[in-house]
Amino acid sequence: MRILNPAAVLLLAALASGACASASAGTRAPNSVAPRDASAATVRVTNNNWSNVTVYLVRDGMRTRLGDVTSMRTEEFRMPPIFTNTSGNIQLLVSPLGSNDVYVTPGFSVQPGQQVEFNVENQLTISSFAIWSR
Repeated sequence: MRILNPAAVLLLAALASGACASASAGTRAPNSVAPRDASAATVRVTNNNWSNVTVYLVRDGMRTRLGDVTSMRTEEFRMPPIFTNTSGNIQLLVSPLGSNDVYVTPGFSVQPGQQVEFNVENQLTISSFAIWSR
């Protein structure tokens, strides 16, 4: 049996407690909305679908994942700044987990500070969205 040096034990304990502290409550998902950031454009997704869904922003055929929304829940995501103040149209794409179905909104543009409300319905073709100024 090997006995560790007491200094090594203290160093390992300090490193382990630091790793735990960095993963503590209060950390945010990368796209979650900080309440004090009024200039960011946001996407508020209400999922009325029976399945959990994954939501993407699409521009020029490239998808950017916003996140997942659990069935019968509402989540709000920060829109990356590259999607605001652009001349090109962006779209929202939603994909129910475990399904090959997708729904893509018509193209739209968003300015900083605006909020996109996206209602995902059980029948994807009747899903809707609106853009609001806050």
